[in-house]
Amino acid sequence: MPVSPGHHFNLLTVLLLSIICCHEGTSRPLAAAELQYPVAVAVGPSGTIYIADRKLPGIWQLEDGKLEVFVSGDKKIGGFLNAVRCLAIDGAGQLLVGDSATREIYR
Repeated sequence: MPVSPGHHFNLLTVLLLSIICCHEGTSRPLAAAELQYPVAVAVGPSGTIYIADRKLPGIWQLEDGKLEVFVSGDKKIGGFLNAVRCLAIDGAGQLLVGDSATREIYR
């Protein structure tokens, strides 16, 4: 049976919160209330976890047990990092960010 988009994002949310719990060594997610609709996640070479959230412009990072904004985005439709939908780490260990609002890939 195919997975509907709603279930896909719910599964990603569960996976992401599990990563946060494991990273923290606790039974509860750190600052999980701040994340609303995670759509992408990438892990850097140092273990930093980068998160894109559909409802929060920009990119979040989880590093040393702290979930915080890595790069702020613009809330204006079509603005910088307004609609990040994909994250990846390149061969040099740099974060690549795909923004569907601007149709750009940022490094």
